[in-house]
Amino acid sequence: MPRKIRIVHTADLHLGSPFSTLPAARAAMRRDEQWRTFYDIVSICRERKAQILLIAGDLLDAVRISSEQSRAIIRAFTEIPDTRVFISPGNHDPYIRFCPYEAEEWPSNVHVFSGNFEPVVCSELNTVVWGAAFRSAHNTSGLCPPDFEVTAPEGAKSDAIQLIVLHGELLSGSKSESSYNPIRTSWIEKSNADYAALGHIHDATPVRRSGRTYFAYSGCPEARGYDEPGPRGVYVGTVGKGRTDLEYVIVNRRDFYTLDVSIDGCDTQKIMTDLVLRDLRDQYREEFKESAFRITLIGAVPPDFSPDVAALRAALRRECFDARVYDKTTAQIDPAMLRKEKSLRGVFAEILGKRREEAVAAGDEAAIRKIDAAMKLGLASFEKEVRYHDDS
Repeated sequence: MPRKIRIVHTADLHLGSPFSTLPAARAAMRRDEQWRTFYDIVSICRERKAQILLIAGDLLDAVRISSEQSRAIIRAFTEIPDTRVFISPGNHDPYIRFCPYEAEEWPSNVHVFSGNFEPVVCSELNTVVWGAAFRSAHNTSGLCPPDFEVTAPEGAKSDAIQLIVLHGELLSGSKSESSYNPIRTSWIEKSNADYAALGHIHDATPVRRSGRTYFAYSGCPEARGYDEPGPRGVYVGTVGKGRTDLEYVIVNRRDFYTLDVSIDGCDTQKIMTDLVLRDLRDQYREEFKESAFRITLIGAVPPDFSPDVAALRAALRRECFDARVYDKTTAQIDPAMLRKEKSLRGVFAEILGKRREEAVAAGDEAAIRKIDAAMKLGLASFEKEVRYHDDS
C-alpha cells in the first residue's frame, strides 16, 4: 500500500464570478481567464499524476450556475479519471436543494460532501478523506465535531493516511466566533490527521503544523479584485504518515496590486502622469502591461495643482489591464505666510489653521488629515476649478 500520496489542494475558485467592478470588456476577459485557470489546475492533476484533488469550498461563486458551466466542470473532471476529487461545498456554493451538486450526475471519481462531517475510504490508496458541507450561506455552530480524532472507518487500515478537506474560518487571537464554520487550531491538533486542506481565506498561508497535523489555506487561484493582490496558486505535492511535502505552484494569469506612488513636487498633470507610468514600468517591468493597479497618490504638490485622477486612470488603462486612482496628496504651503495674507485666501487659511492647531492639541489624527485635505482642495479652488474624485 502507498506510504504517501500525491495531492493537489485548491479552494475558492468562485467560478461564475461576474467581475462587476471592471469595465464590461475587461470583466469578460477575467471570466474567461478564471475558467482557463480552473482547466490548468485539472491539467496539473494530470501532469503531476495527482491521486487526490482536494477542493476546499467555493468552487462556484453561487448556488445557481448555467447548465453549460455545470457541463464544463463535470467534463473537466472526467478527463482526470485517475484522480479522486473531493469537494467540500462552502458558503458561496452550499449544498442545498436543486444546487448543481445535488442536481447533476457527477463522475465516479468525484465525491461531493453533502452534510455533516464524514469519512470516505479510498482503500486503493490506503487513505481516508474527511469532509463536510455548508448547507446555507452561514454556519456559526461549526462543521467540526467536538473532540474529533481520526479513526480507521470500516474498510480502512489502521495505518491509513488521514486527510481533511473543509471550508471555514480559522480563529486566531481573541476572536471566538465566526459566521463561516469556525475552526480552532486546537481542533486541528486534536484531529491527529496527516493534512487538513482548508478554504475560505483568499490569501494562501504557509503549510503549518499543529501537533502532528499539517494544514494550510491554498487561497483563491485567481484574484477577483484589488483586495487579493499578487501571484496566486495551489498546493501540489505529497502527504504521508506524519510528513508533508507540498510546494506552492503559481497558476494565476493576471496580478492585482495596491500601492502608494509619491508625486512629491509634481506641478502639472503631464509631469505627474509621466512619473507614475515610469515608476510602475520600472517596478513591474514585463508584468506591468498585464496587471491591474490600485494607486494612492501621496506627497506634497503646489496648492494650485489638483491631480485629475480620472485622466490619470484613463492614461494608465491605455498601458495596463486596469487601474484605480485615489488622491491623498497634501499641499506644499507655508501656513504661517498664508495666514498673514490680507485676502479671502488668507482668511480661509487662518480658519483652518486654528482648527488644525486644536486637532493637534487634542491628538486627533483623523481630524488633522481631514483639515489638511480641506486646506489642499480649498487653496486649489482659489486658482482653478477643482476636480476631486475618489476612484471606485
